[in-house]
Amino acid sequence: MVEQFKLKEPDHSLLTGLKPVCKWKAYCLKSNPGFLFIVNPFEKGYQRYWVSRCVKDYPCRPNVRNLDAYMDVGDVNIWNSSVDTHKDDIANKESLMMKLRWVTMGYHYHWGTKKYYKDSKAPFQEDMSRLGRHVASAIGYPKFSPEAAVLNYYHLDSSLSGHTDHSEFDHSAPLISFSFGQDAIFLIGGETKETEPSAVFLRSGDICVMSSSARLVYHAVPRIMETDPERNRNCFDISDISKLDSESCTSDSCESKAHRQIIERLHSDDWNLMSKYLSQTRINFNIRQVLVPDREFPAES
Repeated sequence: MVEQFKLKEPDHSLLTGLKPVCKWKAYCLKSNPGFLFIVNPFEKGYQRYWVSRCVKDYPCRPNVRNLDAYMDVGDVNIWNSSVDTHKDDIANKESLMMKLRWVTMGYHYHWGTKKYYKDSKAPFQEDMSRLGRHVASAIGYPKFSPEAAVLNYYHLDSSLSGHTDHSEFDHSAPLISFSFGQDAIFLIGGETKETEPSAVFLRSGDICVMSSSARLVYHAVPRIMETDPERNRNCFDISDISKLDSESCTSDSCESKAHRQIIERLHSDDWNLMSKYLSQTRINFNIRQVLVPDREFPAES
């Protein structure tokens, strides 16, 4: 059973690509009220921006990629390399993009030790930070500080086994998760694996939040499912967003410049290639606050 969740209205910003909060639809599970589900709150077409950033920019150094562990990728742009070598078949399993499985940003999560380290860190991208802070404010966490992100690139044969996200030092802050591309079944359980999980069907643009009593519960992604192509075409349709919108932003303010860049990226010439890649992929990124506010990074144990 679900019930509607009451949101708070932060200052609206075009730079997130989100609708005004008053137009969002957010729900929580009665069995696990700390888990929040926000039905695609993105303005039509603006998911393109986040997909573009996830395939073209975020996988670049100094961010860490799974590819770094077993091949010498160097400073090559993974998307550009894949386009150069597999332009006619961007979803070819031999392309670097199809071999890309995860990226870490900000404080790097170390998969082997399941820890963060003070000196293992890359800059956290401002646009993703802005997005995370905006959603956090809307759900009642105005002081949320995005400090780490894990980006996952799932394909149709991918899955993620049951686990908890407990490595952060501040568990009072939420974990905010965004989905783009193919559909997925998400399971949300309890503090032990004995709790029967609830299933949530995620579509492109949907947001999940694990907070409060749900912050440390087990969760999993047992299956990626092909979405209705027509539905995703509608989500990514930019016919109502004119390139002239960017030209109307004549101010030299940082916000106006950033808005122009977003509009220009929405009209990128290589969207057809990104769309082909996305037809075989679900992109998920989750944003976390690692540190307790006003405290130093804990000494390594």
